[in-house]
Amino acid sequence: MQVNRSTLAHAVAEAIRQMILNGELPVGSPLRQEDLAGQFGVSRTPLREAIAALSTEGLVVTDSHRGAVVAKPSLDELRQTYEIREVLEVLAGRRAAELCTPEDIASLNRVLAMFTGVTDTADWAELNTRFHMEMYAISGRRQLCQLISTVRNRTELFVRMLVSSPDRLEQAHQDHVRMLAALEARDPDATEQEIRTHLSTTVASVTDDIEMSLR
Repeated sequence: MQVNRSTLAHAVAEAIRQMILNGELPVGSPLRQEDLAGQFGVSRTPLREAIAALSTEGLVVTDSHRGAVVAKPSLDELRQTYEIREVLEVLAGRRAAELCTPEDIASLNRVLAMFTGVTDTADWAELNTRFHMEMYAISGRRQLCQLISTVRNRTELFVRMLVSSPDRLEQAHQDHVRMLAALEARDPDATEQEIRTHLSTTVASVTDDIEMSLR
């Protein structure tokens, strides 16, 4: 099967995204197109398209002297994106609480059980995304879930910063447990409160990390 250019650009974008998120491409490092094109065995065109896509996600910025570089998380971006996340995720969470079934709860419990013993940051972050997106999918609002996924991609670096601490991992896990309990009770108000608390706690924790890095 012939792979079209857009599919190739998407695959390259995903590969670079993972390199950024797992630290292979640290914050501030330049994305040297010649090196990356050779590494992935692609031409410059799909590579440029991949970098452009990552720019829209906020993972890459353009430096006037060095070209495309891995973006450094900022407090402004943190606050703005989490404000958007809160609005969207509360909407989906309330709807999910109204519609959830015992089968939905059982499925989410299985995802929660997968967190046991996970210490690798990338693995934990992947499970975190799966838990949240499966919960919001219960809402049945496909376009809403697509918007949530897009905004969550822009905050993935912040999530990776959050889970660098074992204490924060445990706190986030307990947040998930309470969200699931509210969902199981089919209580939209409680579900909304748990989502808001979870996101605001993340913002507070990551804000501390960013402020320390600026000192």
